[in-house]
Amino acid sequence: MSFDRRALFRFIGKNGSWLAPCVMVAAITTSYLIRIFVGYSPPEFVLLSVATLIAGLSGIVPGIVSAVLVCCYLTFLTIIGAGPPMMTSNFFQLGLTSTGILAVACGLGLSTERYRGLIENLERADAELKKSRDELETRIQEATRDLQLSEIRLKRAQRVGRMGSWERNLETGDVWWSDERFRLHGLSGETSPPSFEKFLEWIHPEDREVVENELLKVWSTGESSNFEFRVTTPDGVTRIIRSSAETETDVDGFTRVISGIAQDVTELRMANELIRQSEARLREAQRVAHIGSFERDLRSGESLWSDESFNIFAIEPSDTVPYSTFLERIHPDDRERVIGLAQTAIAMGNKFESQYRIVLPDGTERIIRAIGEVRYDEDGSPTKLTGTGQDVTERVELEREVIAISERERNRIGRDLHDGLGQELTGISLALQSLSRQLLRGDSLHVDSLQTVVAMVQNTISETRGFARQLAPVFLAEQGLSAALRSLADDINEHSTTACQAHSDFEEDIHNAEIATHLYRIAQEGISNAIKHGSARNIDLKYGRDGDSVYLEIVDDGTGLPTTGELTEGMGMRSMRFRAQMLRGQLDVVPRPEGGTRVRCSCPFPFH
Repeated sequence: MSFDRRALFRFIGKNGSWLAPCVMVAAITTSYLIRIFVGYSPPEFVLLSVATLIAGLSGIVPGIVSAVLVCCYLTFLTIIGAGPPMMTSNFFQLGLTSTGILAVACGLGLSTERYRGLIENLERADAELKKSRDELETRIQEATRDLQLSEIRLKRAQRVGRMGSWERNLETGDVWWSDERFRLHGLSGETSPPSFEKFLEWIHPEDREVVENELLKVWSTGESSNFEFRVTTPDGVTRIIRSSAETETDVDGFTRVISGIAQDVTELRMANELIRQSEARLREAQRVAHIGSFERDLRSGESLWSDESFNIFAIEPSDTVPYSTFLERIHPDDRERVIGLAQTAIAMGNKFESQYRIVLPDGTERIIRAIGEVRYDEDGSPTKLTGTGQDVTERVELEREVIAISERERNRIGRDLHDGLGQELTGISLALQSLSRQLLRGDSLHVDSLQTVVAMVQNTISETRGFARQLAPVFLAEQGLSAALRSLADDINEHSTTACQAHSDFEEDIHNAEIATHLYRIAQEGISNAIKHGSARNIDLKYGRDGDSVYLEIVDDGTGLPTTGELTEGMGMRSMRFRAQMLRGQLDVVPRPEGGTRVRCSCPFPFH
């Protein structure tokens, strides 16, 4: 069992105020009793010295008091002649001894005070050290829990984001992969990381060189890199991995470690590809239909336009389009009306539809049909104006020309009825009146007169059928479109020098009035163009089935289409395209290698 000096001095220091006087009283009493019964002896002096030492260890004040008591006791003994021999004969020696005792007591007391202060400082330091150690242990435990929680969160985040981390030590060759990095390759997290050669075997052959070059660049230059490559999992699934790599250098600047992350972006790339395809289809649909979309920010006044919007307005594509640029394109006579419609829509919160003209830089005027609506934020304030703008110039012109043609046709039919059928009927009426007068006079009727009237009636019937066939050729053909096309070819052969043949390559026929009428009019217009503009000598009119579609083809041996610089579509061509669109079909007009032109219209048809 070891001796604890700190405990002894702590006990003496705390109890010195009562312990020192008790010890001194006990020592003096014991010393006096020894003198009475035994006489002077060294143990008596030793006892007094020990008592003084104990008192001095208790503190300065107890040491001085004890020393004073000892000196008084020795002086008393010296006075009565009972003191030690060296003190009784010489008062100087008594004083010197007393002074020594007092000095020793004071020194001991002073040392005790210092030592006790050191002990108290050490105890405080021990207490603070224990407190710091406890706090450090608590912090270590909290940090450990936070680290474990961070690792759990990191693993969860990597699993959700399909992102794994990796590290390769270039000196030792050691490789570390996170659990998610294994899962990206279809492996268990307990599997050891593969060697670099094995890792390259998992990469798609076309991407191995890319991976090697990128990692070599990172290692040689110390610059970070981002790259993508394909890997094949053990179950044969191909995944797209996006990886980033960077280096860690030591104090000497040498690359020791390459680390990075790898993320499975297969679904993201597939989604981006679908978006890209959807955007491409939308752009193509807008291009074909001449429809552009826009979105105008009502706060900034700037707009976002689709590609076709820039094409329609003949403006160079840019990120945003100022509202003033849009207004500059609008025809001056329509500008205020367009502004007013937009302001009314914003104020009333309703949709709007308008048709206005724009003027392109080359002076060309186009007609735009715009449809839009206002969008609002959560507070109900208008924020955006979105919609579409379609170039309907050709449609409007076609509608105008159709109206004009309809008016001309009505006038022509009226003149034909008046000059042709009307005259025939007038002649019949006059002949019948002549016969009627002969009957009233009692004259006999001649057969020749009656036959003349009959011939006039038959001629009138023939002309009436001709008019009806021109107005509704398919309805009057009991056998459908095929009979109407053959009848059209017969009329061409009868009234022109062009030879026209009509034939079908399948047994089925079209009795649908709308489809048959549109195809017939396309054939009629195509033949007319071939004769008037192409000077065709021979025309082949084909009609048949191609899968679930029906097609009509007009092939001629005329002069063909004009050169590109001279190529302009007239009313007839636009009319054919319009009818093809009405059938949800397609019209192709192309030159033939051997000369002439081929016009082909195909459209879907419900055969079942």
